Amino acid sequence: MATDSSSESKPDAECSCIMFDPPVYKQRYNWVIKAIKQLNPKTVVDMGCSECGLMQKLIRAEGLSIKELTGVDIDGVVLQCNTYKLKPLMTDYLKPSREHPLTVRLYQGSVTEPDSRLGNVDLVACLELIEHLEAPVLAQFPAALFGKLNPRVVILSTPNSDFNVLFPTLTGFRHWDHKFEWSRREFQIWCDGVAQKYDYDVLYDGVGDPPEQSSHLGHCTQIAMFTSRNTRLLLLSQINSAADSYELFAEYRHPFIKQKLTHEEKVLLEANYYINFLAKSQVADDGDTSSVDGAIEVSVPLSKLMTFPCIKALCASLEDLRMTLMKCNSITFDPSGDHVITSITCEESASDDNEDDVSCDTQHCSSDHMYTDPECWD
Repeated sequence: MATDSSSESKPDAECSCIMFDPPVYKQRYNWVIKAIKQLNPKTVVDMGCSECGLMQKLIRAEGLSIKELTGVDIDGVVLQCNTYKLKPLMTDYLKPSREHPLTVRLYQGSVTEPDSRLGNVDLVACLELIEHLEAPVLAQFPAALFGKLNPRVVILSTPNSDFNVLFPTLTGFRHWDHKFEWSRREFQIWCDGVAQKYDYDVLYDGVGDPPEQSSHLGHCTQIAMFTSRNTRLLLLSQINSAADSYELFAEYRHPFIKQKLTHEEKVLLEANYYINFLAKSQVADDGDTSSVDGAIEVSVPLSKLMTFPCIKALCASLEDLRMTLMKCNSITFDPSGDHVITSITCEESASDDNEDDVSCDTQHCSSDHMYTDPECWD
């Protein structure tokens, strides 16, 4: 597998002086969300999803019609540490507000090895990805993404090196893992070449406005949006030629409002909620923080589930509950069949808060771009 890094660009502490409000990474997310609202894609891929920040925002954003949201990253450790951000919350089961199904998947794999399961996807976002790629990997990237997968729209962002003169203490690149940083001209030459070769139109924009007197430098982050001129879908044989090169890391189906739920679906909806509730309560009571690969395995007795009125109203007996849940592939039982086995991450056991935990502790400033704490420019 090719080696590439897709961790979200975060500046080295000593290199930056400008702070934006909101931070530039949030501006990138907002730009993508706005584009998705306009384009209305049903299938979206975050290529180089890293800490799953964009995916977390897309799951919670209102007004989107995404049915399949997929993240891809090569770093399994980073994925393991951030899968909890993509799980449905207990409140999602208690009072679903989503009006359509949403399946969230997380894959481990390289951006140079296309996977057939992502063929003909509506939109691919690659935020702060390409600057982490070594030259041989970058050379293979367009063919894998534009040539093999044929997405309808690709949104790609990368640092604008023209802007770097506004960081007076910066030496080298903005991040230790960056292999390069392009000027606006270099970025546009590369994007124009990709668009011409793979039959796409491309538009340019950016986020992170410069101070008024430095407007000639462009935005802190430059963005290109590619739109395919070819509406023909790839043939199944073409998609299959890409093979299934990614490892499925996690998959979550988010609850949604449905006009008519079957009896089994109602039981599963309620059971999932109370299984999560009981598991977290048990971990909190026991004070057990021992984990395997960041996850704590918990055994939940079926008898405890039957103590909740919602469960008792749906299941006449413990055996009825057991037989119903055994039909669901997503429920795991112990050998006796009397306990449901589930796992929660250490992060989940500590907090149910799904909001961004990336924030600046220093004072925010408005659009006048005051110089402040060096760690907060992004």
